[in-house]
Amino acid sequence: MRRDDKNAVWLRIALAQGISAPILFASAAIIGGFSHLGYSHVSQAVSELTASGAPNQSWLIAAFALTELLKITFGVGYYLAVRNLNRALAGSALIISAISVVGLGFARFPMDQIGSSLTFDGRVHIVIVSISAVMAIVSIALAGFGWRFVHTGKTLSVWSFAMLAMMLVSGLASVLVVANGWPGIGIWQRVNIGAFSAWQILTSIHLLRRV
Repeated sequence: MRRDDKNAVWLRIALAQGISAPILFASAAIIGGFSHLGYSHVSQAVSELTASGAPNQSWLIAAFALTELLKITFGVGYYLAVRNLNRALAGSALIISAISVVGLGFARFPMDQIGSSLTFDGRVHIVIVSISAVMAIVSIALAGFGWRFVHTGKTLSVWSFAMLAMMLVSGLASVLVVANGWPGIGIWQRVNIGAFSAWQILTSIHLLRRV
């Protein structure tokens, strides 16, 4: 196999992680939730599955960390595939990998149990969540602008802005729910994560068709 052929194979493998990472994350969260007695996907956040002292914490932390590694790989492949198209897309790709590097910190800094005192680890966890959320929004916004200037990317541009709108609405709803003590944080958080995952999967598929 020639070097160019090998590079093409590795690029496709990297891009494919944009599909495998969301699937792994969703599968781990679903299985972890159903194996966690009393856990509600509607009223509880995903982070509660790996909170300090939570059951199944170890294997879920490992599964979520693997998800972040797969997303880093996807981000690298995404960057290599779009770096010559425009700076907005290149920036979007680099931010994807950066999000996941930051996200690896979740393994070290778990969420505090609901109702317990806020610890240093819990504070850092909140900071990581906040930084990741902002970076995800910026990444998708850059992708939406970037694909507008690519002949085959107009549909993906519209898709990016649609998922961005969904993330903004669900993110605001999550903040309001938590601030007012209303039920439903689990739903809104999953809508937010789902929008980002859907964007990532469609981006991966689009890029795989280009290379």
